[in-house]
Amino acid sequence: MPAAEALAVLDAHLPGEVTGFLEIPRGARGQDALDALVGTRHLAKFRTGGLVPEAHPDELELSRTIIGAVERGLPFKCTAGLHHAVRHTDGALEQHGFLNVLLATDAALRGGQPAELAEILAERSPQAVAGQVAVAAEDGRLARARARFLSFGTCSITDPVTDLVALGLVHRPEETDA
Repeated sequence: MPAAEALAVLDAHLPGEVTGFLEIPRGARGQDALDALVGTRHLAKFRTGGLVPEAHPDELELSRTIIGAVERGLPFKCTAGLHHAVRHTDGALEQHGFLNVLLATDAALRGGQPAELAEILAERSPQAVAGQVAVAAEDGRLARARARFLSFGTCSITDPVTDLVALGLVHRPEETDA
Protein backbone atom coordinates (compact mmCIF):
# COMPACT_ATOMS: atom_id res chain seq x y z
CA MET A 1 0.00 0.00 0.00
CA PRO A 2 1.42 3.41 -0.88
CA ALA A 3 2.30 5.61 2.08
CA ALA A 4 -0.35 8.21 1.29
CA GLU A 5 -3.05 5.52 1.39
CA ALA A 6 -1.69 4.09 4.66
CA LEU A 7 -1.73 7.56 6.21
CA ALA A 8 -5.33 8.07 5.05
CA VAL A 9 -6.26 4.81 6.81
CA LEU A 10 -4.54 5.98 9.99
CA ASP A 11 -6.37 9.30 9.82
CA ALA A 12 -9.70 7.56 9.25
CA HIS A 13 -9.35 5.16 12.15
CA LEU A 14 -7.34 6.94 14.84
CA PRO A 15 -8.83 9.65 17.05
CA GLY A 16 -7.42 13.08 16.25
CA GLU A 17 -5.30 13.22 19.41
CA VAL A 18 -3.59 9.89 18.66
CA THR A 19 -0.34 9.76 16.72
CA GLY A 20 0.23 6.78 14.47
CA PHE A 21 3.51 5.35 13.27
CA LEU A 22 4.07 4.39 9.65
CA GLU A 23 6.58 1.62 9.04
CA ILE A 24 9.03 2.92 6.48
CA PRO A 25 9.68 0.37 3.75
CA ARG A 26 13.22 -0.52 2.91
CA GLY A 27 14.69 0.49 -0.41
CA ALA A 28 13.74 3.31 -2.75
CA ARG A 29 10.15 3.52 -1.47
CA GLY A 30 11.42 4.48 1.98
CA GLN A 31 12.29 8.05 1.05
CA ASP A 32 8.85 8.49 -0.57
CA ALA A 33 7.20 7.26 2.64
CA LEU A 34 9.24 9.75 4.68
CA ASP A 35 8.12 12.51 2.29
CA ALA A 36 4.49 11.46 2.77
CA LEU A 37 4.81 11.82 6.57
CA VAL A 38 5.94 15.46 6.42
CA GLY A 39 3.18 17.75 7.66
CA THR A 40 1.08 14.94 9.14
CA ARG A 41 0.49 14.06 12.78
CA HIS A 42 2.08 10.66 12.22
CA LEU A 43 5.68 9.57 12.76
CA ALA A 44 8.14 7.10 11.27
CA LYS A 45 8.89 3.56 12.39
CA PHE A 46 12.03 1.76 11.20
CA ARG A 47 12.25 -2.02 11.37
CA THR A 48 15.81 -2.78 12.44
CA GLY A 49 15.70 -6.55 12.74
CA GLY A 50 13.86 -9.81 12.62
CA LEU A 51 14.37 -13.56 12.69
CA VAL A 52 16.55 -13.78 9.57
CA PRO A 53 19.71 -11.87 8.63
CA GLU A 54 17.98 -10.24 5.64
CA ALA A 55 15.54 -8.51 8.02
CA HIS A 56 18.37 -6.44 9.49
CA PRO A 57 19.33 -3.34 7.52
CA ASP A 58 23.07 -2.86 7.27
CA GLU A 59 24.78 0.21 8.68
CA LEU A 60 24.72 2.23 5.48
CA GLU A 61 21.04 1.53 4.81
CA LEU A 62 20.03 2.47 8.35
CA SER A 63 22.23 5.58 8.25
CA ARG A 64 20.45 6.81 5.11
CA THR A 65 17.06 6.20 6.71
CA ILE A 66 18.02 8.09 9.86
CA ILE A 67 19.36 10.99 7.81
CA GLY A 68 16.17 11.00 5.74
CA ALA A 69 14.03 11.36 8.85
CA VAL A 70 16.28 14.01 10.41
CA GLU A 71 16.41 16.08 7.22
CA ARG A 72 12.60 16.10 7.16
CA GLY A 73 12.27 16.91 10.86
CA LEU A 74 10.53 13.58 11.56
CA PRO A 75 10.84 11.87 14.92
CA PHE A 76 11.04 8.07 14.69
CA LYS A 77 11.09 4.85 16.62
CA CYS A 78 12.84 1.57 15.84
CA THR A 79 11.42 -1.91 16.25
CA ALA A 80 12.94 -5.38 16.28
CA GLY A 81 16.58 -6.27 16.79
CA LEU A 82 17.59 -3.55 19.25
CA HIS A 83 17.97 -5.84 22.25
CA HIS A 84 21.29 -4.44 23.48
CA ALA A 85 22.95 -1.09 23.90
CA VAL A 86 25.87 -1.73 21.54
CA ARG A 87 26.10 -3.42 18.15
CA HIS A 88 26.79 -7.13 18.40
CA THR A 89 26.41 -10.47 16.67
CA ASP A 90 23.76 -12.91 17.88
CA GLY A 91 24.24 -16.17 16.01
CA ALA A 92 23.78 -15.28 12.34
CA LEU A 93 22.21 -11.91 13.14
CA GLU A 94 24.07 -8.61 13.10
CA GLN A 95 22.11 -6.47 15.53
CA HIS A 96 22.26 -2.72 15.92
CA GLY A 97 22.72 -1.25 19.38
CA PHE A 98 20.18 1.28 20.59
CA LEU A 99 22.97 3.57 21.82
CA ASN A 100 24.64 3.32 18.40
CA VAL A 101 21.34 4.46 16.84
CA LEU A 102 21.11 7.33 19.34
CA LEU A 103 24.65 8.46 18.51
CA ALA A 104 23.98 8.15 14.78
CA THR A 105 20.90 10.32 15.23
CA ASP A 106 23.06 12.92 16.97
CA ALA A 107 25.52 12.80 14.07
CA ALA A 108 22.70 13.24 11.55
CA LEU A 109 21.44 16.29 13.45
CA ARG A 110 24.93 17.76 13.15
CA GLY A 111 24.95 17.19 9.37
CA GLY A 112 26.77 13.86 9.32
CA GLN A 113 26.96 11.96 6.07
CA PRO A 114 25.95 8.31 5.54
CA ALA A 115 29.50 6.95 5.87
CA GLU A 116 30.00 8.70 9.23
CA LEU A 117 26.71 7.39 10.58
CA ALA A 118 27.49 3.90 9.27
CA GLU A 119 30.77 3.96 11.20
CA ILE A 120 28.93 4.93 14.38
CA LEU A 121 26.34 2.19 13.82
CA ALA A 122 29.15 -0.36 13.30
CA GLU A 123 31.01 0.47 16.55
CA ARG A 124 31.21 -2.63 18.76
CA SER A 125 33.27 -1.32 21.67
CA PRO A 126 31.00 -0.85 24.70
CA GLN A 127 33.54 1.53 26.27
CA ALA A 128 33.77 3.68 23.13
CA VAL A 129 29.99 3.90 22.77
CA ALA A 130 29.44 4.64 26.47
CA GLY A 131 32.12 7.34 26.37
CA GLN A 132 30.52 9.00 23.35
CA VAL A 133 27.09 8.87 25.01
CA ALA A 134 28.48 10.48 28.18
CA VAL A 135 30.05 13.32 26.17
CA ALA A 136 26.84 13.85 24.17
CA ALA A 137 24.84 13.96 27.42
CA GLU A 138 27.17 16.53 28.98
CA ASP A 139 26.93 19.00 26.12
CA GLY A 140 23.16 18.60 25.57
CA ARG A 141 23.33 16.77 22.27
CA LEU A 142 21.81 13.62 23.72
CA ALA A 143 18.54 15.36 24.61
CA ARG A 144 18.30 16.76 21.11
CA ALA A 145 18.87 13.31 19.59
CA ARG A 146 16.28 11.79 21.96
CA ALA A 147 13.72 14.26 20.62
CA ARG A 148 14.13 12.54 17.24
CA PHE A 149 14.89 8.91 18.23
CA LEU A 150 11.86 8.46 20.46
CA SER A 151 11.87 4.78 21.37
CA PHE A 152 12.81 1.26 20.42
CA GLY A 153 11.18 -2.12 20.71
CA THR A 154 12.90 -5.01 22.41
CA CYS A 155 11.89 -8.50 23.46
CA SER A 156 13.20 -7.88 26.98
CA ILE A 157 12.91 -4.99 29.37
CA THR A 158 15.81 -6.17 31.50
CA ASP A 159 18.44 -6.63 28.75
CA PRO A 160 18.65 -2.93 27.81
CA VAL A 161 18.66 -1.85 31.46
CA THR A 162 21.31 -4.44 32.34
CA ASP A 163 23.49 -3.14 29.50
CA LEU A 164 23.11 0.46 30.66
CA VAL A 165 24.04 -0.50 34.22
CA ALA A 166 27.06 -2.49 32.99
CA LEU A 167 28.19 0.53 30.95
CA GLY A 168 27.89 2.80 33.98
CA LEU A 169 25.31 5.00 32.29
CA VAL A 170 22.55 4.28 34.80
CA HIS A 171 22.74 3.08 38.37
CA ARG A 172 20.58 0.69 40.34
CA PRO A 173 18.50 2.45 43.01
CA GLU A 174 20.66 1.04 45.82
CA GLU A 175 23.73 2.56 44.11
CA THR A 176 22.45 6.13 44.03
CA ASP A 177 22.81 8.58 46.85
CA ALA A 178 19.65 9.62 48.66
